[in-house]
Amino acid sequence: MTEAGFLLREDCDRFALLSLKDVQHIVDGTEAYEDGSFELEGENRDATTAFEPLIVVYHQCGQLKRKNSTYRRFAIKVPTVYINSNETFDIGRINLDLFYPGQKDGIKFERFTKPLKVSGELFCNDQPEVARIIRMFSSLKQDSESFIAEEILDGDLFHIDSGRARLDEPILQINHQCDMSYSEITKGLYRQFVTRIPFFYYNAGRVGLREYNVGKLSLHLIYPGEVTRRLSDH
Repeated sequence: MTEAGFLLREDCDRFALLSLKDVQHIVDGTEAYEDGSFELEGENRDATTAFEPLIVVYHQCGQLKRKNSTYRRFAIKVPTVYINSNETFDIGRINLDLFYPGQKDGIKFERFTKPLKVSGELFCNDQPEVARIIRMFSSLKQDSESFIAEEILDGDLFHIDSGRARLDEPILQINHQCDMSYSEITKGLYRQFVTRIPFFYYNAGRVGLREYNVGKLSLHLIYPGEVTRRLSDH
């Protein structure tokens, strides 16, 4: 499903998002080009969520300068006929000087930053200095081509992001030496397990969605699929 159109006015910020009924559930998003044109695309990858997409427009056109830390927002429902079809829904030319039904002013809006941010806490009781290395890969292959980023933890907390990498099925690879013997550690071995990142926290790589927090994980536990190995170069 593809949506396109023009958001008229060249002297203000204009963003278009494709979201579900809950405007916080973003499927795709983009900043309008200089001529106001934009294009969005998306698909329903969650059978448990009704796919009722909206085009949500954020802009700062026609508002007082003192309000430029916030945005105006209105939404356009995508007609059912364009859902599950190969046709493009063209909304035409939208004049942002007008006030649209349901429009709200004073809305906070974070500009798009990274396609994916992941955070969490990894703890190992009685071994606060234990080695912990987080790696992000764009797919389950976990090879040099799919490697995105790495963080070596100084403490329990971590924050890692994908930059502008394209994401297929991103995973987080967690490597640590909690509860390992001195012999294993001197051999450079790590306990390693992988966690998949739910799809509604990322898209194809153009915009940032919600930050994914894995929560607080105990490294004393043995996780499904855990292995012990040396780390490969990325």
